[in-house]
Amino acid sequence: MAKDISFLRIKFLNIELSKSVINNSLFISGIMVALYIVSIFFSLNILKYYLNDSLDSRLRHEIEHISSSFKYEKDSVLIIRQQEFEETDLTELTDDSFFLQIYSTDGKLFIQSKNSKFIDKIPLTFPQISDKYFFDDIEAGNNELRFSCQRLSDETGRQIGYVQLSSFNTSIKLLIKKIITINILTFPLVVIFILLISFWISKKTFSPINKIIELSQKISATNLSDRLTFSADPNDELGKLRDTLNDLFERLELQVKQISSFSDNASHQLMTPLTALNSELDFLLRDKNKIDSERESLLMLKEQTERMISIIKSLLLLARNRNSDLEQKTVFDFSKMVSDNIKQIYKNYKIKFVVTDEIYMRGRPDYFLIAVQNLIDNALKYSDNDWVTIFAHQENGKVVIRVEDFGIGIDIKERGKVFERFYRTEKVESLGIKGYGLGLSLVSSIISSMHGAIEIQDNQPRGTKFIITLPALEIE
Repeated sequence: MAKDISFLRIKFLNIELSKSVINNSLFISGIMVALYIVSIFFSLNILKYYLNDSLDSRLRHEIEHISSSFKYEKDSVLIIRQQEFEETDLTELTDDSFFLQIYSTDGKLFIQSKNSKFIDKIPLTFPQISDKYFFDDIEAGNNELRFSCQRLSDETGRQIGYVQLSSFNTSIKLLIKKIITINILTFPLVVIFILLISFWISKKTFSPINKIIELSQKISATNLSDRLTFSADPNDELGKLRDTLNDLFERLELQVKQISSFSDNASHQLMTPLTALNSELDFLLRDKNKIDSERESLLMLKEQTERMISIIKSLLLLARNRNSDLEQKTVFDFSKMVSDNIKQIYKNYKIKFVVTDEIYMRGRPDYFLIAVQNLIDNALKYSDNDWVTIFAHQENGKVVIRVEDFGIGIDIKERGKVFERFYRTEKVESLGIKGYGLGLSLVSSIISSMHGAIEIQDNQPRGTKFIITLPALEIE
């Protein structure tokens, strides 16, 4: 039987997650992953900035020493302290080596450190230096370098060239690449961790709402005593919602009790005069001296009185079923009910029974007998006493009972309404078939109290199928 799935549930680490929790978790996870990626990008740039700044400080410090060790005179560079240019950092090739080039604005090379021969030619740069120093990255063949430039000026202060000092930047680039690689490798684990945290946060956030939904699904006109009990500050939104709903349930419970009490009392009060009236009509009809017109009037009154009595009895039964304990403790054998009761009641009708043995259910057997009788009576009435078939069996832990007829059928658009009280289809009204519109309402109420369901399908080649599905009991 098709069921309306109101929300999606999945099993994830033994935690039930609703669709709302999943959507909210994915939304939170998306934001957290985006923030994680942004934080990585930001951190890498900060790290790169500080590493470059550290290297720039070394370059600036070294270039200051070099600048004080020579001077420019008459279109040439004169070395003042030769030992500065003979230091290991300028003569040998190490990870911390410096590569010096002093050249004019037209590219004429004045001085070049000895270790420059160990690497590819370092490009000469001609930046516009507005400050005292200029820093940037360059490539010399396969080597990545960080360089600093200082203006070379003559005695008048006019710029005539550049002092360029470079150092390997490979370690910084390699460190950045390693960090990126580590982040790429750990990214799936971080995403999984973020998802788990998001699911936990969402489930904790939606927990009070789920409790409200579960309580709302349990509440019916006869079960308004439950209240919301989750912990929340009375002054926050969830606390106010809890208290407001509890107050609403309390007022609804009071109103329903008052209406139920009035209905029961009114029905009982009506039964007394109607029963008395019916008895008086029976007495008058036994008088054989009545003329035909009087007898006809009395018969019509008796028919209408019995109709009113039948309606009130059905309403009383609906009220009792509504007010009864939904968790019935009585266990009965439907197969035995069919053989002992139903077959005897309908032994003179065209009814075929296909019922397996030992079909056990929990509920009120007297009420369920009324429900089955109503379905059979409907099938016989609306098929003009044509053949009716009763099927009953167990499958997948459920009891399935079908009442099939070859009658006038029920239009699809009216199937959802036939279980409403006093509703009768247009086709039935047009054919003049008598009824009160309470039988199927009573059937639906009884089946619902037994935690079952009932649906309507077309029969082939014509007619209707009423299909009841109830929880089965296995008796060992």
